[in-house]
Amino acid sequence: MAANAKKDLKAHVKRRERVEAHVHAMKVEVAKDITKIIAEAGMTQTEAAYHTGEAPSQWSLITTGKLRGFSLERLIRDRALLSPIAIQIGHIKRKVG
Repeated sequence: MAANAKKDLKAHVKRRERVEAHVHAMKVEVAKDITKIIAEAGMTQTEAAYHTGEAPSQWSLITTGKLRGFSLERLIRDRALLSPIAIQIGHIKRKVG
């Protein structure tokens, strides 16, 4: 029984590591999307912070890929909040420019 328990534990740890690696990869992709949205809209990190309720320092971490402490859900929420604003800002800039 003890050998089976060790084997099960090792398998569980490996599965957990794979899941964590996959979640991290998704966080990186969402952070890249966010960085692209901010850049294409010509927004500053302070403006992004204003529209999402995050602190500007948090945007610095996100845009430089320092994602420890950020949940995938939080990043997705921020991306969703920024997307319509980026579209509006883009339309305004196109009309003016």
